[in-house]
Amino acid sequence: MLRRLAEADIPADSIDHVFYTHFHPDHTADLGPLLFALKYTVITHRTSPMGLWGPEGFKAFFNALHKAWGHWIIPSAFDLDLNELPLSRPWQASLGDVTIESRPVQHGAPALGYRIEYAGKALAVSGDTEYCENLVELARNADLFICECSKPDSMKVPGHMTPAEAGRTAMEAGARKLVLTHFYPQCDESDPLTACSRAFSGEIILAEDLMKLQI
Repeated sequence: MLRRLAEADIPADSIDHVFYTHFHPDHTADLGPLLFALKYTVITHRTSPMGLWGPEGFKAFFNALHKAWGHWIIPSAFDLDLNELPLSRPWQASLGDVTIESRPVQHGAPALGYRIEYAGKALAVSGDTEYCENLVELARNADLFICECSKPDSMKVPGHMTPAEAGRTAMEAGARKLVLTHFYPQCDESDPLTACSRAFSGEIILAEDLMKLQI
């Protein structure tokens, strides 16, 4: 995260909120280094709290991280605002001019997908999940739908999406543009674009690091 933020010219101390979909290492491993950097290696100008959000159990997860790394990850210039989101129902709140919605998704572990609305535009993010109705609702008429696409259709595994499932979800939701991401090597080596386009006729983009998209 820190390297990519620097490459994108985004100051780490400008981040007001961080939303986690679930607790697997590939989705949370950067939290400790981010907080460590904000305390010791970045000249931080922020004094307002930073919001950290995640599914139920997030506070216990953070407390375990704190126990492992101690005060090194507790910022001294500002507070952390820890928030847990429900896994049994949709949740929605406004953060300034931005509306955030979460819904539980099916990953085999506690997991959420998110919808972000601002200035009349909507962005949906699947997190890790397989096809489910909550994901369709999150992506309903979204201007941009970022969807995980871990393995090719011939190698379907529980808790993850294939190109055909991502296309089906985008089609049923009426999403305007679909971005596929979270590729395992097997999917990277296949042709997810063609497989996905059999179900979704809208624009499909294969995500790359530092890609910029207009919503």
